[in-house]
Amino acid sequence: MPIGTIFRNIETREILTELTTEGSFFLAAKGGAGGRGNACFKSSEKQAPKLAEAGGEGEKYTFDIGK
Repeated sequence: MPIGTIFRNIETREILTELTTEGSFFLAAKGGAGGRGNACFKSSEKQAPKLAEAGGEGEKYTFDIGK
């Protein structure tokens, strides 16, 4: 995002952060925990299982992003 980008809460219009310097960042929402993949279900009988479990739900927010 360019320097000067502002993140606002879309409901309250409150400014959450402004990117003021190069290299600055804003963690908008945390992702969910990863699920278990094929390697977790591997056994001596099934060397390449085609099974996986979904991960956890991440955070969801809505922002107004602008200058």
